[in-house]
Amino acid sequence: MAVNPRLVAVSEMTKSAGLITWWRLSGSVSLETLANRWQGDQKLLPNPVSDSVALHRAMRHYEARDVFLDKMPRMTGYAVVHVRHSKPGPLGVPQDPVYETRLKVWIDKQEQLQCTDLSELKPLYARYQECAQRLEAVELSTWLIKMADHYKSVRLRDGGGIYFVPETHVDAWRHVAQLIEHASQSTIYEVPAVRSEKAVEAILAAVVSEATSQVESISKMLGDSDESPLGRRALISRQKACSDILSKVAHYESLLGTRLTDLRGMIKALEGRLVEALLVQDA
Repeated sequence: MAVNPRLVAVSEMTKSAGLITWWRLSGSVSLETLANRWQGDQKLLPNPVSDSVALHRAMRHYEARDVFLDKMPRMTGYAVVHVRHSKPGPLGVPQDPVYETRLKVWIDKQEQLQCTDLSELKPLYARYQECAQRLEAVELSTWLIKMADHYKSVRLRDGGGIYFVPETHVDAWRHVAQLIEHASQSTIYEVPAVRSEKAVEAILAAVVSEATSQVESISKMLGDSDESPLGRRALISRQKACSDILSKVAHYESLLGTRLTDLRGMIKALEGRLVEALLVQDA
């Protein structure tokens, strides 16, 4: 019988609060593969990389010991620069290296790929198109963090990297994990979070820490004066953020059977400040 190395067996009598997850990412993933296998809201899928990132990745094969890519100013493009080291001058004094641009590649205002060496254009364009439709580890990690947040997970350490996924969203998270594993060489690990006293304490501490940090961040943006430096649109956006924080706190209160009264009071106070700031703007 095949064994899933991501899972840890526990007794059926053990009551789970959810799971703890982390990942090791390797390789790249095709956006088309993700879209074809995705079973959720298409809006949750990751966006393609930027033109600049795709072009840089398409040109990485030019890089060598004495060759580097130099970003072209005021446009999306890169120059392939060769470094030539001169022999030492009189008395053995080192001479400044000579930099020679051998190739320039850029995307013009019509979003067409251009190249100073037309013989390089076709293979470069093919690599550029491929890179534009693939996600590497940095984008995959960003998307996994976004999905963890979407599924109401909380970071179990300040720097991130390890997340608790509540039992209400475990199946949805496993779909994401399996999708990434099937499409790349990455591994998404998981360990059941047993509903013990210490586990509940750790989860609640993570919820309070995350929500407090978010509230303090928004509060800092509001400033100390009566008139907020934020515009109306920004204030409405922070109101929604506050509502999302409160919703997540309520979800964990229900999940773990507790009431985070002080945290709720902090969030409500911030919501009041946001309402006051909007009233001042509308006056």
